[in-house]
Amino acid sequence: MEKKAALEVMPGCRVKHYAKKDAPGTCGARYVCQQLYDGEDFVLHTDAHMRFARFWDVAMISQWQKCHNEKAVLADYAYHISKADMALPVDDPSFTTRATMECGVVNALFFESNSPELRMHVPHIYHISEPVLGAFVCAHCMFGRPLIDKVVPVDPNMDFVADESSVAVRLWTHGFDIWHAGVRCIYHAYDTDASAPHGHDTSVAMVEGGITRQERQRRRLEKLFGVYDRQDVDLSGFDLGKERSLQTYQEFCGVDFRNMTIRKFAAEGTFGCEHDDSEMEFVDWTAAFEKDQGRPFPDQGVKLDVKVRPDAADDFLGFCKAVGVHPQAALTEAVRQWTDGRRRGRFC
Repeated sequence: MEKKAALEVMPGCRVKHYAKKDAPGTCGARYVCQQLYDGEDFVLHTDAHMRFARFWDVAMISQWQKCHNEKAVLADYAYHISKADMALPVDDPSFTTRATMECGVVNALFFESNSPELRMHVPHIYHISEPVLGAFVCAHCMFGRPLIDKVVPVDPNMDFVADESSVAVRLWTHGFDIWHAGVRCIYHAYDTDASAPHGHDTSVAMVEGGITRQERQRRRLEKLFGVYDRQDVDLSGFDLGKERSLQTYQEFCGVDFRNMTIRKFAAEGTFGCEHDDSEMEFVDWTAAFEKDQGRPFPDQGVKLDVKVRPDAADDFLGFCKAVGVHPQAALTEAVRQWTDGRRRGRFC
């Protein structure tokens, strides 16, 4: 679509155009969009291939007001629609009359890439009309006051998907509360044409320092969540806030990003309430991965041709469970300490 035609289709919109080779990627594009703010009362973070019910904005403002908090942020994983749906006009009644009074709460599902890259989804739909307190966000459906963009701009150095846990913890530590609206009125085509440009396709692109975008994101997450004290990573302007701590966020959301553990209440998406002992137990998120993805959890380590005594393996797994550390995180930490020790001459 030519620039003139795009502006005619979207009157009143401010548009930033890039040649495909210069496109900044998903998070970079979100950051650029935030710079186009021009005094509006509310902001919506959205995505491509979306559809909206009639009066979605009225519904979202009403839900936001029910939170009774200027720093409330409404976030949700939008309803899925098919590629066939996307071929329909934006004013088709199948979209405009489709709003439902229900709430989907985002939960923690599993980690990926042997790092604090948390994946999330919506396990339960509640048929209520009031917003529900949450702990995680979806970047394609976030709504609130423009203070969101001023205080917590999207980190353009992130890549895709895992940026959502970064946004959530930064919002929370800056004093924002995350809510899920009691109305679902925004729709998203998750399964788009494989040939279409997509942020994840660029994850292997090289950036400054000779690393991929995906690797740059992993290092920034490790610094943000205190996994490693990475001196090579600068989070200036995109760091944690000072109003609440990382530790209190982890206690609230039920996820320990350094030790890669997920408590049952985090996996079930129940926040802001008292939890009994059973809800504080750690879940097997590798099993959650296999159930969600329909394939075995990928081995992130190097296979060694050595035999391990079954009792030793059982002792190790029992230790990890007792101290609340995922075995993968424990092994990663052991390798890190061993590597640092060799670097300092402590081990031969």
